[in-house]
Amino acid sequence: MKPPNIIYIIADDLGYGDLRCYNPNSKIPTPHMDQLAREGLRLTDYHTSSAVCTPTRYSVLTGRYNWRSRLKSGVLTGESPLIIEEGPPTCAELLRQAGYRTACIGKWHLGLDWQTKNGATLDDPLYDWTLKRLDLIDFQKPIRRGVNDVGFDESFIIPSSLDIPPYVYVENDKCLGIPSEKSNCDVDTPYPMREGLAVPGFKAEDVFPEFTRRAVETIRGHANSAAPFFLYFPVPAPHTPIVPERSLRGKTPIGLYGDWVFQMDQAVGSIMAALEAIGQSAQTMIIVTSDHGASPVCGFEELAALGHQPNYPWRGGKADLYEGGNRVPFIVKWPERIPPGTVCPQLACSTDFLATVADIAGISVPARCGQDSATLLPLLECPSSDRAPHDFVIHHSFHGRFAIRRGSWKLIECPGSGGWSFPGDADEICARLPPRQLYNLEKDPGERMNLIEAFPEVASHLQSLLDEARAGERTCPDQGHGSAHL
Repeated sequence: MKPPNIIYIIADDLGYGDLRCYNPNSKIPTPHMDQLAREGLRLTDYHTSSAVCTPTRYSVLTGRYNWRSRLKSGVLTGESPLIIEEGPPTCAELLRQAGYRTACIGKWHLGLDWQTKNGATLDDPLYDWTLKRLDLIDFQKPIRRGVNDVGFDESFIIPSSLDIPPYVYVENDKCLGIPSEKSNCDVDTPYPMREGLAVPGFKAEDVFPEFTRRAVETIRGHANSAAPFFLYFPVPAPHTPIVPERSLRGKTPIGLYGDWVFQMDQAVGSIMAALEAIGQSAQTMIIVTSDHGASPVCGFEELAALGHQPNYPWRGGKADLYEGGNRVPFIVKWPERIPPGTVCPQLACSTDFLATVADIAGISVPARCGQDSATLLPLLECPSSDRAPHDFVIHHSFHGRFAIRRGSWKLIECPGSGGWSFPGDADEICARLPPRQLYNLEKDPGERMNLIEAFPEVASHLQSLLDEARAGERTCPDQGHGSAHL
């Protein structure tokens, strides 16, 4: 039996409460994503490994926790070198070995090994927003090591988030145009973009439509292909700048943010329509998820006043260790294998994609990769199973703080959010709070009652698990050969 096509759509800053299939009170119409949920499966306890962009994307492609990489906090900039290490294969490389054609279209944000002018040294700034090194890049030369070197046969990307320069499309490791002018791309939005080098005429509001067009074109290009395909589609919404198409503005009652999420739903609809057009909807597994929770930059208080809670019902948001930072939607439809209209409450993580697709394709996972990846396939096929893929899952925040979740218990290894929500690391109140937090999410899903003093034995056990995981090389058993369920 031919393995399924696989399409992985990952949003940028989409909250758990933005979709009506997760939050019936959402003010944003999301008919296509809701349809996927009706026809497939929703995970309700799915978490990203990190509460910010770059680290989570690293975990998806490598099957490793992001804190195993060189990036210990923050995110990469547009000038940062590639963060994916040489050697261990990514999920795209594994699928390519299994005969898949692979493509990446969208926001990359995992670094690129740019060539420089006159042999200049481009060091690794990590989270440094001075962006002085952009002038050292020779945009006329092909990227030395980039998207096509980590398993993708074809790629069409922007280097980072839509608000991070350089503002340029990169196709198969070559820039389409030379970023030569200082610009914030003249966006018609109250949400800022960082000023930096841009290709003349580059417009932020054109990017998402172009990505969608390219993704649809890629799908249609496989109409008569004997080989299955893998499309990694990291979309730029609803991250800032919030620039929905003119024709979509006003489609929701909560302003530009709602319209931007609505545009993402429309893009998902375009992907679904393209699959129907080539007659491969039933043979395709589509996943829709997010890289972390919604960002406070979108205006939580203003949206709440309009009746919308992007991270409903969880505390905090992007960057945080609280649930709003890393508990996100995860919808998967695969008509041939997954029962429709099902909901699964088991704990799962963004690291799990690699082991899952390897299991689906029946391919071997080398011992040196996917150390934190567990296959979700048995759970997807039998959502009522009480066997969780993980004994525990580890969370990581913008500031490099840790938390660990096991069963209903969650230990946070700092006194505050670990991110942007109050209380943050710099807030004086943290000096007066217990240095750690312990919550029972079954009884206290809002993470309001710190039980660290009431249950010291629980905290001690979770701390030991976290310490052992950080000191060890893997948290999941060696997968060995794929289960070849097909």
